[in-house]
Amino acid sequence: MKKKHHEHAQRQVFKTLQQWKDPHNTASFTSLDVVKRMEVSLDGMVELTVNPSRPHCPCCIYDLADLRKKLSQVKHVLDVHIEIQGVPESGRWTRLINDDGSVE
Repeated sequence: MKKKHHEHAQRQVFKTLQQWKDPHNTASFTSLDVVKRMEVSLDGMVELTVNPSRPHCPCCIYDLADLRKKLSQVKHVLDVHIEIQGVPESGRWTRLINDDGSVE
């Protein structure tokens, strides 16, 4: 990916995270420190590490799956992987969210 496309993707991903509201709060993910790590690689891969605000709430799974779908729509983003931490069974959450982006 060209440098300008990479920078555009980074800005758009960050903008999306700034606008994304926590399902239990009116504040954005970035202001609540929910996102612990964000990386946009030169090959269009977005990797996030997320610590959900409520570790026992199933609606957070749905919300993160929706976030993954939204980030996948950003121009020059080819794939999105969200790693979950700080919740029981975090590996299951991570697999569920990243399997195909849908929770059903």
